[in-house]
Amino acid sequence: MPCQNCKKKKCGITMTCKYCSGDFCISCLHLEKHKCPGIEDKIKMDREILSKKIQYEREPKHLKI
Repeated sequence: MPCQNCKKKKCGITMTCKYCSGDFCISCLHLEKHKCPGIEDKIKMDREILSKKIQYEREPKHLKI
């Protein structure tokens, strides 16, 4: 199956992007490379995850003695 971005027929193994379901070769799989329409959703999810991690780190720690 050819890559949907570079259209090479012999690009090797293609992988499916989990954000747009397109099939891309390894070099085109990066979201920025194939101009993925799901990149905004990915950025939003990453920011939410990071926000939760920061909130967890800021919470006071209670030490058991």
